[in-house]
Amino acid sequence: MEIDQSLSLKKMKKNNILYISYDGLSDQVSSSQIIPYLKVLSELFNVCVITCEKKEKYSKYLSIKKELFNKNNIDCRSIYFTQKKYSLFFSKFFDFVKLLILTFSTIKSKNIKIIHCRGHIPAFLILILKKIFNLQLTFDYRGMWIEER
Repeated sequence: MEIDQSLSLKKMKKNNILYISYDGLSDQVSSSQIIPYLKVLSELFNVCVITCEKKEKYSKYLSIKKELFNKNNIDCRSIYFTQKKYSLFFSKFFDFVKLLILTFSTIKSKNIKIIHCRGHIPAFLILILKKIFNLQLTFDYRGMWIEER
C-alpha cells in the first residue's frame, strides 16, 4: 500500500512553493534545520528558495545551492544581506526592498501559490503580496540568530 501511495504522489503534479528566509543558507542554523527541511519539502513540492546571504559566506552558499539543485532540484535565489552600511533601519529597509522585488518576480515566473516564511521580515513582505497573488502563507516563528542578537 505504501508503494502505491508513493508512486501516486510522484505522478501527481506538484505545487510550487517558495521558501523565504532572512537567514542565509550558509549560516549555522541552515545545515541543521533549513536544508534537511527543504530536502523533504522537495519530495512533495517544486521548491524555490530565496535567502539573504552575507558576502563573506557567498562561496559556501554557492556550493549549497549547487548541491540542492543537483540532488533535489531546488531552485535557489539570493540577495546580499546588507550589513550596517547605513543605520540598522535603512539596512533592513534596503533588504526589504530587494526581497520584495526578487519575491515579486519569482512568484510571477514560477507561478507560486504557497509561501513558507522564516522570520519576520519575509512574513511582513508576504502580507503585502498575499492579497495581490492570492497566496497561502506558512509562517515559521522559531528563534533566529539575526533576530535574537
